[in-house]
Amino acid sequence: MTYVRKDSLILHMRVHTGMKPYHCNKCRKTFTQNSALARHSRVHMPGEKPFTCSVCGKYLGDNASLTKHMRIHTGERPFQCNLCEKSFGNSNCLKIHLRTHTGEKPFLCTLCGKAFGGNSSFMVHMRSHGGEKPFPCKLCGKSFVDQSTRSRHMRIHTGEKPYLCTVCGKRFSQNSALLSHMRMHTGEKPYQCTVCNTKFAHKCGLTYHMRNHMGEKPFQCTECGKTFRDSGSLVIHSRIHNGERPYQCSSCYKTFTQRSHLEAHNRHHTGEKPFSCVRCGKCYSSKRNEAQHVCGADQERTIGVISDFTIQPKL
Repeated sequence: MTYVRKDSLILHMRVHTGMKPYHCNKCRKTFTQNSALARHSRVHMPGEKPFTCSVCGKYLGDNASLTKHMRIHTGERPFQCNLCEKSFGNSNCLKIHLRTHTGEKPFLCTLCGKAFGGNSSFMVHMRSHGGEKPFPCKLCGKSFVDQSTRSRHMRIHTGEKPYLCTVCGKRFSQNSALLSHMRMHTGEKPYQCTVCNTKFAHKCGLTYHMRNHMGEKPFQCTECGKTFRDSGSLVIHSRIHNGERPYQCSSCYKTFTQRSHLEAHNRHHTGEKPFSCVRCGKCYSSKRNEAQHVCGADQERTIGVISDFTIQPKL
């Protein structure tokens, strides 16, 4: 890439070197340009956020930041990749995404040799070597390696769910959760098993599935040594040892170790019987009872076969 002015080349080179010579004296955040530092400084100045979001009331330091922020609510993604048609809310995200196609990773860690396509992921990685977590939560004290992770964490405290499903109206605190949820509506299953070709909507589903082929059970109970394929199964198993029964019936106050057991129990109170035999139509409150059911239609067919079979006497 060529530049007319030397200062433009100097700024561009910082993309490759990762150099950020402009430091905020309030929060230690660094920037490649003085203008970016000036915009950031408004965060620390009371009354220096004159732009307000009409949806959630958040204050922003400049009109460009407000425009970008509004895309969280509107879902607008005006920057589209011409290779895979994936779209983004800002041009910088598109620029970083394009490196997944080109394979370009200009940010190199000098400690472990790992390379990154974006400066932000590179900076977060560097903190993993030093154990640095400079972004603390003011409400619970938990610290994070980057500001975006802290922002997602803050939604636990505020209950904010800015990501809206346009199909069913359900809201989510993270964009990744919304994208995962949308696959319920679209039926998309982008994760495929290389062994049996089974497809999954979520990466974790494929991960658990692969353990069936590999026989891998990485989660071990510290009490009895039993191993499990996923952490959720280990948590449920641990309740055998610690006696925890967190699910309580609101009608009779009986407690259970699993949510599914409570749901099955509640059907005794409601009389609901959602599981039916496809042959005789008899209904049951649990799948287990339906599976154990001996169908009368099968018995009648068996009796009919026996009655048709007669033993001929020997002559």
